[in-house]
Amino acid sequence: MLKRPILCSLLAALAISVTGSAALATQYARTVKPSYVLEPTDIINVEAIHIAPKAPYQLRTFDVIMVDVIGAPEEAPISGFFALEPGGRVQLGSGYGSVQIGGLSADEAEAAITKHLEGTEGNALRLIAPTVSVRLQRMGDLQQIAGNYTIGPDGFITLGIYGRVYVSGLTIDECREAIEFHLGKSLEHPQVAVDVFSYNSKAYYVIVSSALGDQIVKFPYTGNDMVLDALAHIGSLPPQSSRQMWIERPVSNSDEPVRLPVDLTIKTNYQLLPGDRIVVQMSDPVMAPAGNRVVIQERRFRPFGGVLIRSFGGRR
Repeated sequence: MLKRPILCSLLAALAISVTGSAALATQYARTVKPSYVLEPTDIINVEAIHIAPKAPYQLRTFDVIMVDVIGAPEEAPISGFFALEPGGRVQLGSGYGSVQIGGLSADEAEAAITKHLEGTEGNALRLIAPTVSVRLQRMGDLQQIAGNYTIGPDGFITLGIYGRVYVSGLTIDECREAIEFHLGKSLEHPQVAVDVFSYNSKAYYVIVSSALGDQIVKFPYTGNDMVLDALAHIGSLPPQSSRQMWIERPVSNSDEPVRLPVDLTIKTNYQLLPGDRIVVQMSDPVMAPAGNRVVIQERRFRPFGGVLIRSFGGRR
């Protein structure tokens, strides 16, 4: 199955081959709204909305359980939330000692706690025929689901103890469905929320060319990028007397890119695709120094605001 950006380019190329011109491709470029496709080096954020274990669930370290004991004295009640310590033991409070319940179901934990409270070994207070209730309040494994995940070179992300999921080539919605399906093997009707934390896999470029040299700025492609957005990112253009602008769009089955003219009107505010080059050609006759200088900048949007700019200069 073709990935969406490749399919978009192929449709544009087909339009050219059928019509003999770029007219249909230009019209297509104005209307296409491709969904962002995840690929290696992208970072996604996963949030756990509903995570519940399939029965019978075996209690694990750092799980939190609700324990309520009927029959305990008023001055030393047993009622509240208790976390399983490393090793699977739960501390019931002063005078009652601890009980090993790691690896047990809730029903088995009730029986183990009941037996412990009725005996004398390991606890100073002995209860007669206590009624014990145990409920799982929170799974300690939630911390292994929620978080940021980098898509590896093989296209997989790793969800802690729940294993690996292949997400490369999927949209955000498809990625969410793939994660929920995978978690459904060990959890009861899991629900998660997925979003892109960092766009790293694809880019587009703005090239400002003048007699003084070329400036090339690289931007991460986010799936909703338009021509005017790209020009706004670079700030004001040099005050030249006139300029020409166009998009050079690579086509996978052609040596020549599709060329789409831009005149800063709403009609040419095209939807960008990965690999697009927005060329701004300045025509002001400015004397160039010996050996034009090329400046290449890379801008990356930081997740907490701001833009990181890296410049690389050299002589032609």
